[in-house]
Amino acid sequence: MADLDAITAIEQTAHLAPWGDSSLQACFDEHHDFVGLFEGAKLQGYFVSHYVLDEASLLNICVAPNAQGKGLGNQLMQQVIAAAKRRQCASLFLEVRASNLAANKLYLRHGFVELAIRKGYYPGVDGSPREDARVMQLLLA
Repeated sequence: MADLDAITAIEQTAHLAPWGDSSLQACFDEHHDFVGLFEGAKLQGYFVSHYVLDEASLLNICVAPNAQGKGLGNQLMQQVIAAAKRRQCASLFLEVRASNLAANKLYLRHGFVELAIRKGYYPGVDGSPREDARVMQLLLA
């Protein structure tokens, strides 16, 4: 919670449809992991996962634009998967914009498979039409 301003700053610059402060604040509870990745004292990225019984959902993963391309997304994904395994989850789910090629590549590299397409799930940006989401799953157990 002490890093909320830094989280918000990264969120606003890195995502096409960023979360607001209230959405971010709502994830600071026992049903979520909110984990930051730091270089020294500077926040470079974070993820938010949600847990219900033996299922985990990656809700948000983000790397600061000036830190992208350095493998930090890969490091965060390793932490996402490790956290879900520590909670003894059998599956990890996520949704990703179909056009987010870097994120799609990252998830496929970590073994996620596509389960479905959610038509028009994401809001359009700058007047563009709504965008599909790929629903993906990684089996952990």
